[in-house]
Amino acid sequence: DMKFETHPSDELIYVNEGVQTVYEDDKVYEVKKGEAFLHKFNAPHKDKCGADFSSCYIISFTADCEYFSLLFDRVIKLSKTEIAALKEIFEILINNIDSPIDKWVSDRKIIIQNTSFAISQILKNKFELFFLSILNSDLKPSLDTKSYNDPLIDDVIQELGNSKYEKFSLDLISKNVSYSKSYLCRHFKKVTGITIINYFYNIKIEEAKKMVKEGVFIQW
Repeated sequence: DMKFETHPSDELIYVNEGVQTVYEDDKVYEVKKGEAFLHKFNAPHKDKCGADFSSCYIISFTADCEYFSLLFDRVIKLSKTEIAALKEIFEILINNIDSPIDKWVSDRKIIIQNTSFAISQILKNKFELFFLSILNSDLKPSLDTKSYNDPLIDDVIQELGNSKYEKFSLDLISKNVSYSKSYLCRHFKKVTGITIINYFYNIKIEEAKKMVKEGVFIQW
């Protein structure tokens, strides 16, 4: 009988050593060394050591960003660069505690409060870039802005660009270009080598990169 917990925030768990068994809702995931898992806001979950020993980094945060839907419900394999970036974030957290009461340990989780404004902004920017790196890797091949010499493809790309601040709607795109969704998806993937939805998220990611310097979507 295992007790599940919920948090009013998203939660990143990274396995530094060993294996961690992650339970979320009615699904079970095995998260191994060098991998991460993202618990959804308020999702019932439980993390359990899947071997004799495991070492994990756990960071809670909130993110007002729809891109995160791409990261839920799966194990994320991190690159060496992403692992190094995450460890740097954790070290900054640990090394910038104002006083002993700002840190306590509960169920292997280190909770930190009251970091300075400057440190908080540095952490937010580094965390954003960490997630953008994962999203960018997931959605390769990267954006190709050249014309494909195909009027239909160019029309679809224009529709995607016009919708970059809105939710993706294949129904609306199909209606606007006057082709069926099934044909549109097949033809777009054949010509560009990437699906329409992934191309759309690539556009949004590129826009997000431009906005990182103007404002942050991570909250601590």
